[in-house]
Amino acid sequence: MQRVYFNQILEGTKTSEYREEKPFYNSRLMKDGKYRNYSHVDFQEGYQKGARRMKVEVDKIELSGGVYEIYL
Repeated sequence: MQRVYFNQILEGTKTSEYREEKPFYNSRLMKDGKYRNYSHVDFQEGYQKGARRMKVEVDKIELSGGVYEIYL
């Protein structure tokens, strides 16, 4: 995740995260036509060794117009 979005989530100013409806995210967010029940999501700032990480509570997940919205 890019630093700007990581910091916005950390500060609480970004309350949703979006992912396109594609096979990769379908397999992780849906099971048997129902949303998976996630309580938290882990975010990492970039791919470098020692990157900052945070765990954020998930309120709900919705699919609309081909885009998943993950409410944090």
